[in-house]
Amino acid sequence: MPREPTKGPVIQKRVKRLLEALLCFIDGEFEDGNFKIEFDWKEADSANPKLTVQTTLVTLELLTQKDKYPGKLTKAQIREALNLLKDFLKILEDNRLQTQGVENWHFTVKLWSRNKEKNLKRFDEVWENNRPQKSKTLEANFQQDDGKVQDLGETVKLQPQINQATENYQGLNIKGGNSTINNVTFNSNQISNAVQQAGKPFQAPPLPEHFVERPEYSNDLKTRLITESSSNHTLIITAIHGLGSVGKSTLAAALAHNAEIQSRFCDGILWATLGQQPNVLALLSGWVQALGDYSFKPTSVEATSSHLRTLLYDKAVLLVVDDAWNTEDAQAFNFGGARCQVLVTTREGHIADALAASTYSLDIMKPDQAMELLTKKLRREITGIERHSAENLAKGVGYLPLALELAAAEVACGTTWNELLADIQQEVARLTSFDRPEAEEITDEASLKRLSLTASLNLSVKRMPPEKQQHFSWLGVLPEDVNINKMMAATLWQMDKRDAAKMLQYLRNKALKLLDILPEALAAARAIQDKSLRADAFSALAEKLPPELLPEALAAARGIQDEDSRADALSALAEKLPDILPEALAAARAIQNEFFRANTLSALAEKLPDILPEALAAARAIQYEYSRANALSALAKKLPPELLPEALAAARAIQDKDYRANVLSALASGLSQMPTAELFSLWQDTLHELSLRTRSNLLRDIKALFPVIFALSGEAATAEIACAIFDVARWWK
Repeated sequence: MPREPTKGPVIQKRVKRLLEALLCFIDGEFEDGNFKIEFDWKEADSANPKLTVQTTLVTLELLTQKDKYPGKLTKAQIREALNLLKDFLKILEDNRLQTQGVENWHFTVKLWSRNKEKNLKRFDEVWENNRPQKSKTLEANFQQDDGKVQDLGETVKLQPQINQATENYQGLNIKGGNSTINNVTFNSNQISNAVQQAGKPFQAPPLPEHFVERPEYSNDLKTRLITESSSNHTLIITAIHGLGSVGKSTLAAALAHNAEIQSRFCDGILWATLGQQPNVLALLSGWVQALGDYSFKPTSVEATSSHLRTLLYDKAVLLVVDDAWNTEDAQAFNFGGARCQVLVTTREGHIADALAASTYSLDIMKPDQAMELLTKKLRREITGIERHSAENLAKGVGYLPLALELAAAEVACGTTWNELLADIQQEVARLTSFDRPEAEEITDEASLKRLSLTASLNLSVKRMPPEKQQHFSWLGVLPEDVNINKMMAATLWQMDKRDAAKMLQYLRNKALKLLDILPEALAAARAIQDKSLRADAFSALAEKLPPELLPEALAAARGIQDEDSRADALSALAEKLPDILPEALAAARAIQNEFFRANTLSALAEKLPDILPEALAAARAIQYEYSRANALSALAKKLPPELLPEALAAARAIQDKDYRANVLSALASGLSQMPTAELFSLWQDTLHELSLRTRSNLLRDIKALFPVIFALSGEAATAEIACAIFDVARWWK
């Protein structure tokens, strides 16, 4: 059963946005207004005028794409908004005879005025009056929690570890592109030690309960950090390099918790997790405050780095730069006094080289360490025949710590070791042949380990119930460096905080301590059954997907059966497809519906100018005039001069005068580049059609055609027309 939407500010803004877009259209405020919307005012002079509208969800989606706000509302969001206007605000009457599974909408909205601003103001008032207390409480909790997070740097001067521990204990801690669901407990010794060190920053995350020592790496690293010193005032930098999920961050945290390390770096340990798209200035500013300076105003990365260099000049501090993905971000943290050192973790070897760091390459666990991790995770001994099966599975997942944790979670839920190993091997085979021409050539050990981990992650998601998959997929759209607890999760998932807390606990029990949540979010999105919701999830995830996930995302988008939803997903992915655009183009060409095919080709055309002729041909081939005009208008501003004659011919071929005028108006910016003879003929044919339109449309079209007027007659004619419009407009009251 679909969950009831909340009535909080996010949903309110969506509904208000749809209403505002409709009212703006009615008032003629859209410049490119070729929308298939029929409307009529009833009881226009009464205190509550009624507006009757006939249109489609696709048209309303396009309408919100043209409004003043970023992005657009999806069809699912528009459908939800219309239903809320009907059932919650009770100002919409649904006039359709059939309401299930149809795209067309016919409704009457009972408004408070003919004035747009008055309507929007009354909308907010009525929404707030009708809003249930439960929704208001959820919002208050969310804001209160948000305030605590933001105020930590200004009001809390105790050791940051206490703050971090509290946040982690409450729920999910999702950091800079690396998402982590912590299930951590804290004993009194940890808290008392933190209090004793108040005033000295200690930002390292706590170690997991199932932590396994890896002395073959930690001993050498500890020795270097303790004994190395700078003789020529050159900052000492050490890098831990290795595959994703091999345990680099955990090893760095273990070193930070070591008593000898803390003694060596007696002034504290700073920690920053970067990820793929870090907010470097915010992280640096956090370090400034952790060192006790609350008056400094960070204005730039360079100025803040320089200030930190001054603060650290005479201090012994270990600077941990975790999960560095590019050199420029890592270099912003390359500072410190003679007694400071920098410890970097990265999966990119070239970053360590660029920083001139001493590099330690971290490999997979030893077999006995892998078994120790499984034992600790399951909280029981693994013996006899079961141990042999567990050893086979550990080998099968490449002894990678995260894959082992996921496996233990599945076994704890009742899956046998042998069943799990067979499923993982089957998933690896699927990934190896998965729509990647180069996949069959994957033979190197590192790539095979990555496939093994991806298979483990995918299986963890696939075993979730569909509703939980959907909730999990939305974690992938969260901003970087955001901490989420049960109150914030309630807002994200649109449920009460008790259910949100249960969901967080479920994810913790599944051991989804994900160093990169996006592959699993993508897998969860793929598993959503509702086609519109699946397309929405892809659209929301698209801008965050790294290059290695794009082929899978593209294949998933191509697999959506509904052409409209498939077009939505492909259009959202278009911005991220520079390397696999040919595949996206093939998927767009395979769309049977001519309107959606033309729109998707148009979206891809910005990245592939060479396909503009094909996109134009697809638009011209659309049989339905409204859709053809819409597609041609969307292409208009992208067309080079050599394609304008063909576009103009397509515009002339449109029989409906209104649609034809819309396309001609959209093409106006390019018309002034045409020879004057052709331009004059076109203007002569179009003038009469424009004169038959409404006042608002006429003014909009004239404005769009000013470049044409100027090209034909120069400045004098342009000024004359402007004066004429001003004179005539005095009568339009």
